[in-house]
Amino acid sequence: MAVKIELSKNRDKDKLALTEPLSRAGLYTIAEAVEVIKREADVNIHDHLIEAVHSATLPTYEPNSTKRYIYGKDKRIRDFYEEIYWEDLNNWLEVNERLISYRFPDPNGEVSAKAARYDNNKIWLEVNPNDPIAVQPWYTPARYFARKLVEDDSTLLHKRKLLAEKTSKSLKDVGIFKRGGKLPIAGATVLKAFTNITFT
Repeated sequence: MAVKIELSKNRDKDKLALTEPLSRAGLYTIAEAVEVIKREADVNIHDHLIEAVHSATLPTYEPNSTKRYIYGKDKRIRDFYEEIYWEDLNNWLEVNERLISYRFPDPNGEVSAKAARYDNNKIWLEVNPNDPIAVQPWYTPARYFARKLVEDDSTLLHKRKLLAEKTSKSLKDVGIFKRGGKLPIAGATVLKAFTNITFT
């Protein structure tokens, strides 16, 4: 089924807006995100972002709202309207566009020291070919850390909730947080990443 896309009618105005402080700190429309990447990395990822948004791999939200925007059969993808959080963009880039080194800045100006330490050795972003598709970008690192934890303590195989809590802490240590960029991903949420995967 063809994806319905409604494009911005004023690209020049959109580009100009990017040079000004964002009133929605840490939020980007698809068009804004595309222009930033084009400017910083000289790569056009418009079609790839549209595909990610349509498949719900990359979550979008209604402007000025914390309500997730769900694309139904008759809903168009408007690259100038729906918004994406900076950390969701970064997580998506790390999994799907690893050759692009640019990362969207934390609007609070905070950088995790442990994330910086891991920056040049992100083996936890390697997708296990035996795993089901990662519905969220953080699923891949969550699965990696969970396997490392089980490798160190096999009893965690029978303690899924505890495993999820420990995995949540590992994600936090490398700078992967829930939407908003400050709170860790809850253990109950991390459990979803473990569906239909093997740990050995």
